[in-house]
Amino acid sequence: MNTTTADPQDPSDPGLSPIEYHGETARRSKIAAILLTGLHPALGYLYVGKTGAAVMAATALGLYVAIFMVVWGALQFFPLLPLFVAIAGWIVLASLCLMDVLREVDRLGEGYVLKGFNHAVIYALVLVFVGVLPGAVAWQAATGVLWGVVKINDNTMYPTLAPGDTLLVDRLVFKRRAPRRGDKVVVKTSDSGNPSRVLLSRIVGLPGDRVILDDSDVAINGTRLARFTYGDEGDLSEGALAGAPVPGNARPYVEDNDGARYLIAGDVTPHSDEPSEPVVVGKDEILLLSDNRGMIGPEPFVTVSPDQIIGQPRFILFSEAPPQEASSRTRWERIGLRVD
Repeated sequence: MNTTTADPQDPSDPGLSPIEYHGETARRSKIAAILLTGLHPALGYLYVGKTGAAVMAATALGLYVAIFMVVWGALQFFPLLPLFVAIAGWIVLASLCLMDVLREVDRLGEGYVLKGFNHAVIYALVLVFVGVLPGAVAWQAATGVLWGVVKINDNTMYPTLAPGDTLLVDRLVFKRRAPRRGDKVVVKTSDSGNPSRVLLSRIVGLPGDRVILDDSDVAINGTRLARFTYGDEGDLSEGALAGAPVPGNARPYVEDNDGARYLIAGDVTPHSDEPSEPVVVGKDEILLLSDNRGMIGPEPFVTVSPDQIIGQPRFILFSEAPPQEASSRTRWERIGLRVD
């Protein structure tokens, strides 16, 4: 007896449908999904073929970083707390995305059809453009626009600052308001031998002021600045000098300059028996004087233009005793102190 066997791929056979090729299939690995989502949630979504969710995740996390930086710059938090909050928030968002990705892995089972973007090179490019580059831009904005970092190498701002203190500098403060007497400032110097050199000092005079220094006393426009012995009742608001290293023999004083009160090391070693020559601050100038009056030389004042101001120090970011000190160590008690 002759039998006829139908070709299973013959479309003319009315009992069978033609086989259609949709592409190579590959089951999604949960381990790979976890690793890719850990690098960036957008990669996890691409791994399971959800391009729309990948775009949303990249956009949402980019906005998250931008909002964090704006809030951080506006509220002037010491960075450890906001960074902890930012990292915790990132982990929460990434965990929610991971849960969604893992549910998609289970739903797809064995039937996932590979897409053109399911390739290691594409994942690497996406990571660069949605992770590395935005992170680099955010870092540049944080360190070049919002903040700066300056290390103290001398005693000119003693007793509130000491060698080994690394300061976080607010670069935007003087874009929001004009410099005032009493402000600590970081300025660029005009040292041609070292164009990147910066100076940390305090503003004592503004345009039009006539300033004179008599030993460690400052007089502005004929009025001597009020001074209080450190520790006297009412000299500063509570907590303003928390953690400040008060020297035992430096006769610390609180100086009041137009309502701004700050600690100085006065009368340590007076630089001269005669008052300095009066200085009249020019129209586009500000006058600086260091807090450690015992270290000033025959030219006590520094005159700079407002354009030279980099910013105002806000916090001690890190502090370590100088190598020459026998007890060279990290000074944990100083980290996080406000210095403005």
